[in-house]
Amino acid sequence: MYARMTKTLRLTLMTGVLAVPGVALADLPPALDRVTMDSALVVGVSNINNVLAGIEAIEATGLEGFSDMTDTIKALEGVNLDGSLAMGMLLGDEGFEGEPDMFVILPVSDYGVLRDGLGGEGTGVVEVFIKGEAVYLADIGGGFCIIGSTVEIAERYADVRGSVDALEAMIGPAGLKAVDQSDVFVLVNLQALRPFLEEEFSEAMDGMEMMGPEMVGMGPMIDMYRVLGERLFEDGRGAVLGVGFGQDGLTLSSAAQFAEGSKAAALLSGKSDSSSLLAHVPDAPFFLALAADTSTELFKAANEFGMEMNRLQAEAMGMEMPKNDMSLIEGYAVVMGSPPGGVMGGIFSASTVYMASSSPSELVDQYKQMFDQFETMDTPMMSMGATYTEDAASVAGHSVDTWSMEFQFDQNNPAVIQMQRAMMMIAGPGGFGGFIAELDRSMVMTMSLNPRLMESAIEAAEHGGGMGDNPMILAAAEHLPANRALELYVGVEEMFVMFGALAAMGQLPIQIDLPDDVPAIAMGLSIGRGGALGMVFVPHEVLEVAGQLANQGGGMESDF
Repeated sequence: MYARMTKTLRLTLMTGVLAVPGVALADLPPALDRVTMDSALVVGVSNINNVLAGIEAIEATGLEGFSDMTDTIKALEGVNLDGSLAMGMLLGDEGFEGEPDMFVILPVSDYGVLRDGLGGEGTGVVEVFIKGEAVYLADIGGGFCIIGSTVEIAERYADVRGSVDALEAMIGPAGLKAVDQSDVFVLVNLQALRPFLEEEFSEAMDGMEMMGPEMVGMGPMIDMYRVLGERLFEDGRGAVLGVGFGQDGLTLSSAAQFAEGSKAAALLSGKSDSSSLLAHVPDAPFFLALAADTSTELFKAANEFGMEMNRLQAEAMGMEMPKNDMSLIEGYAVVMGSPPGGVMGGIFSASTVYMASSSPSELVDQYKQMFDQFETMDTPMMSMGATYTEDAASVAGHSVDTWSMEFQFDQNNPAVIQMQRAMMMIAGPGGFGGFIAELDRSMVMTMSLNPRLMESAIEAAEHGGGMGDNPMILAAAEHLPANRALELYVGVEEMFVMFGALAAMGQLPIQIDLPDDVPAIAMGLSIGRGGALGMVFVPHEVLEVAGQLANQGGGMESDF
């Protein structure tokens, strides 16, 4: 299997199909008009020169190991480096276990020069060798040639035209947006892959069932997974994975489209607005900032599925799970702030949670019941006690409750010292605890008994502003799709400072030269019109830091 995939990747990489910078795509490139809908995977690139420039930009960050790929494409004479390219993969009856048929639609400025340079002779389909691999070359007109893994493939695609409309319908609006943000992308034909995906999925479920006697209660859970998998296979149409470079950094896009009128498509409809929720958590230096609009049908279905899975698992273990009504939460935002005391101040000690709810009193009561249920719990390694106190303090003119958790470790366990250190690093010297307050249409929670932190959390919850006005987040959000249902931001500078402190404590020989004002990494999920679109933005400054780490680790090794 490794040898087959290596050959496949070589055929792909020798054409320069890589994640690289360039201009955003407005439409599917002309080369994709030459593929057929039985292709399981189709790779597209709009401009080969942008690919080559992109590889050079990647290597400039210190992430090396790609020059062999660029040298191969540059060595091909007669190729139109300003043209578009497509590559397809077709699976045979053996599916993933067999060797796929591959083809590349390559733009040419002079087909004869390309053929002669590769040692081919004559007209029609000719055999040539690239990096020692025999492939088959033919001129298919319109400024394109085909390179196929077999003679039959090269002959078959000589007259193919008119595939763009079908491909656009397959990937849908979400997929087209992903393509528009990408310089290199992969289109996944879910229905072409369906027989093989279903087989792999069924084998995985059968394997879990065979473990049933050792995993009590797995039967009902496996049945739920089977139903979910069948629905996704039935409704799925196309998916896109793309990479694009801009002046500010790297954008990774992914999208999935489902059949119109299907149950899956119905879950991916309507409007959402997770970004507005970030205004209700305090603005501060942060490790992570997260917001989710849980009023969407997608989140409602995910919550119902998760709660049912938890119920089945608890039932199998002879436990009773708290009857949490997740529908009370209409949206939430979480900020994992950077603790003033550094790592030893507790990684979670500066964290706050905001939950929008039209029934905040019910939500607070639900949390109280949860802590009451876990008032005492024993495990072989430790015992845990939870305490919840109503009206324990007054903060910012509000009566607030407190919660706390205490852990007692088995002193005979040789790992107890490491566990205690880990707990200290996570919670800080004050231990696990915090405030909870019921506000007008929301609930606020902190992860430490810090009155100033709770005061800032209440202020942001009631009056807005907060993290929604953070310049770093606003700049990163510009690279994410609109109508977001979920978004996450990583405070890279704070994260690397923490990582550096942990490395120093562990006496790891890692040195990071951080640029000034490192932008945040941003991730977002948008839904609508039966599709989902996810994007991840990684700033150039982060790539440069990654290059530093790669070089300290000995660089990147190439297997090709």
